[in-house]
Amino acid sequence: MRLSAKCLDQDRRIQSAIRLAAGISVLLMGASGGWAFAPKPVPQPMENTYWVYRPTGTGSGVFASGGKQVTLFLDPLKKVAIGSGGCNTFSIPYTLKRGKITFGKLTSTDMSCGPVDADEAGYFRLLSGAVKYQIMGNTLSLLGNDGTVTGTFRSSPLDPGGVPQD
Repeated sequence: MRLSAKCLDQDRRIQSAIRLAAGISVLLMGASGGWAFAPKPVPQPMENTYWVYRPTGTGSGVFASGGKQVTLFLDPLKKVAIGSGGCNTFSIPYTLKRGKITFGKLTSTDMSCGPVDADEAGYFRLLSGAVKYQIMGNTLSLLGNDGTVTGTFRSSPLDPGGVPQD
């Protein structure tokens, strides 16, 4: 079967249009493989955001040993971080400067919560040992001196009563 000149010409135009569209697609792709015009996630501010801790292996804001949600909130007016360690509430003064964070002396309530106590003590040590931070989208990472991630948090919306909800 022989195609007419008109059909061949139309076929060539369709193929040219496909090659042009493919070329434009390649140009619009960013180096990361994403679209160049795709919106980048806007990072949450470090301060005035409720952060919920993500204990390793649990996928939630609660330690595997139980307890309540582990949180962190940095008050920019008072320069004090407050939150829950899973059992006790705490406050700790802080300073932020160019991607670095320094925490002062932590004070907390002194309730005993059985198996949660060891996890909570580890969380408080994590805060005291943090020296840097990174925020990507709604994820906050605290880092130690060597740059390794020591703790990960996710921003959390507040319920009408001002309590972080996950």
